[in-house]
Amino acid sequence: MIARGFKRIRTTWVGGFAILFLGAVIFWNAPTLSGQEATESPTSTARPKSKAVLYESPKGDYRLETRTGSKSVWIVSVKNPAKRNLLARAVPFDPDPYEASSDEQWLVSRDGELYQRVSEVKFVIFKKKGWFLSELERFAEQTFQPNSRHWIWSIGSWDDSNRLEIGITWPDGEGEMVFNASTKSFERAP
Repeated sequence: MIARGFKRIRTTWVGGFAILFLGAVIFWNAPTLSGQEATESPTSTARPKSKAVLYESPKGDYRLETRTGSKSVWIVSVKNPAKRNLLARAVPFDPDPYEASSDEQWLVSRDGELYQRVSEVKFVIFKKKGWFLSELERFAEQTFQPNSRHWIWSIGSWDDSNRLEIGITWPDGEGEMVFNASTKSFERAP
């Protein structure tokens, strides 16, 4: 009787360990099992198997792509698609997730991140993560003094003098401003 009870405990312990081990293997390999690379290098010459083009730059020098099921956004050279780089902390969402300046040196995402171009296929977050959205909100509060923080802001387009048009709407009003890439600051719309 005692031997039979011990055998049951040992079998349960071994089975529990096997389930725990299998769970750890699945957890660590989850990105690979879902079709994503376990770790994605910031620069890569590998071409994605299934891609979606999120955006193409105004002059057609680069495009933004994502892999099906991936949470990464790649900057890809149109002339040489083997040249690619991850866009830092970018999220692939649709529609019209990005807007580039006419000179292709600036890129803004609809979630409020501003990127500056540093090479053919590399953009870096301008100043620091969250700076653009934080400064946009600060400027709107000081300039328009809306009676609440319940506002909707929308990105327009970049004009030829590298100013990004931004509209803001709150329950009792609206305003227009621009981000001037030359002065790297916000201004009231002309």
